[in-house]
Amino acid sequence: MSEVAVAPTPRQVRIAAILLWVTLAVQVSAAVASVPHSWNLAEVAVSALDVGFIAIAALSIVYLVRGRRWARVTLSVLFGMALLSVPAMVLVFRESPVLASLVLAQVLVQAVALYLVYSRPGAAHFAASRADDAAMRAILPVGRSGWAISAGYLALVSVLIVPAPFALACGIMAIRDIRRDPSKHGMGRAIFGVVMGSLGILAAAALYLLAHR
Repeated sequence: MSEVAVAPTPRQVRIAAILLWVTLAVQVSAAVASVPHSWNLAEVAVSALDVGFIAIAALSIVYLVRGRRWARVTLSVLFGMALLSVPAMVLVFRESPVLASLVLAQVLVQAVALYLVYSRPGAAHFAASRADDAAMRAILPVGRSGWAISAGYLALVSVLIVPAPFALACGIMAIRDIRRDPSKHGMGRAIFGVVMGSLGILAAAALYLLAHR
């Protein structure tokens, strides 16, 4: 019985994985250093969010080396979210040059890693599979309500309070959209947006009341 030869991981993907592990190690160090010393709701929520994103990134890097397309897409989405912090880091550069430089360096290294992953040798490593297709549907808006996709991603960052009302609004719109068109999916994301958006609004109200006692 002949064995099926397994194609080796391209050098570009291995280098990309190393770069991503380095940036993740820096994020872990920063998360440990910022562990809240009190049970402040906002600080605990942000720390929990950091742990969640770190876990997702670590799992994605592991499966990136194995050639899973969903891992590459997930890391691309996380990189896009990291890009949102760049303008803020530029603005606070004078006040916190070390922190700002560290964040900007991480984004730059991640950009290099993704370039290697999407290069021709790297792209050839990612072959389609049924497992990939199922995972890709969980990440990409394939047959899903656009409102549900928006609600899901806004819900992930609703712990930062500001996106919470938008997550709630998109979740409600998504539920209405899916009920009107049964061919669309994403009810789980819609409910997630409603729940997290509501919790974010409640947290904002609690913080406001505490600040104005």
